[in-house]
Amino acid sequence: MVTQNDLVTILDHPKVLEDYANNRVFNRDSLIKEIMYAVNIIKGNSYLQSSDAKTVLQCCFNIEAVGLTLNPIVGFAYLVPFSGQCKVMPSYKGLAHLVYKAGKVKAINAQIVYKNDTFRVDLADTIKPITHEVGFGNRGEAIGVYAVATLSNGLKQVEMMEKSELEAIRDMSEDYKRRKAKDTTKDAIWVKHEPEMWRKTVVKRLIKYLPKNESDFEKLSKAVDLDNQAADYDLPVSLSQCQNLDELLRKAELEDGQYYEARLELDSVKTQSQYRILLNKLLKVQPKNIDQQFDDVVGRAK
Repeated sequence: MVTQNDLVTILDHPKVLEDYANNRVFNRDSLIKEIMYAVNIIKGNSYLQSSDAKTVLQCCFNIEAVGLTLNPIVGFAYLVPFSGQCKVMPSYKGLAHLVYKAGKVKAINAQIVYKNDTFRVDLADTIKPITHEVGFGNRGEAIGVYAVATLSNGLKQVEMMEKSELEAIRDMSEDYKRRKAKDTTKDAIWVKHEPEMWRKTVVKRLIKYLPKNESDFEKLSKAVDLDNQAADYDLPVSLSQCQNLDELLRKAELEDGQYYEARLELDSVKTQSQYRILLNKLLKVQPKNIDQQFDDVVGRAK
């Protein structure tokens, strides 16, 4: 099992900035705190105890970089075991915290809707868009979720998702697909923590439409990326990513046969995993000044 001494030893290695921090200036004292939280979490979770120490340290770097913490008291993020590796997953509360820090939102609220609830939405109403009334007793099965953000000017932005939409996203999770194949879906994140995953999913969608403060919103965007990586979604590729691949292909140093083969592969790219595979191939055949080109071409997709 990974120990605090293991992680601090790696942290103090001369190559740690290159391998983990990507040459980013970080607060060592803050990182040590995250390491302590991580070790305590791992001690209480047998699934995490086989995690590779380097991936645990990477989780500490990542969560410190986005301005959250592994402190279990606040519940802003969790460690997730994944095939011998450790991944970090921001919680619904963690994402909401970053939304507040961005300074454009005064409050954010996400709630599950059950079949016997009284629920109405007026998308044109920016003052009171949601009517949600509940009572004691059997509320029935969960049928959807919504999130409401109160902006700094008092207006409200709402987003809602039906159960079928949430299940479609759940089914794209590699963790869920693997466990379903083994008939162990009860251990999948989407099953064990379904209400949390529903709330977080609708908040992530709502975030796309909120006003942005660029400096703080960058951390929020990175936190959303961490969540997607931890859940291991194979999401659809975006138009801008296809355009990035197309531009990299046109600049690639390839013979005619190799070019047309890569062109066919690009035309078949539909998911993020396919995008990453072709992206790595094309980066290996770029001209020597790839650093400058890559910043221009791929920067838009970050």
